[in-house]
Amino acid sequence: MFKPLKAKKKISSLFYFGKKITSPIITLYYLNGPLDNNTFYFGVSVSKKIIKSAVTRNYIKRLMRLALRSSFYNSPKKFYNINCVILIYTSPSPTNLNTLSKSITSLVPSD
Repeated sequence: MFKPLKAKKKISSLFYFGKKITSPIITLYYLNGPLDNNTFYFGVSVSKKIIKSAVTRNYIKRLMRLALRSSFYNSPKKFYNINCVILIYTSPSPTNLNTLSKSITSLVPSD
């Protein structure tokens, strides 16, 4: 089950103890460990400094959530040991779903 990552403790522990992988489009922070109650926590972020328009930022966030879900369901073995993920969009221009899905799938480590 997918749930948004909202707890400040989990977010700060993800940035402090988690691992970071970058690509030209997104930065992925993840934390290894078993799933809590069979739940996969995720968060997405698009900086206002990079994308000025709120409409475009929200569109990119929706695409990132959809790309993460599709990557999770298409290759669940890659996400087997990952407890929670935060995706941060770093590209200065908008992108499409296909590019985001490929980028997320390539960034997730296969342990």
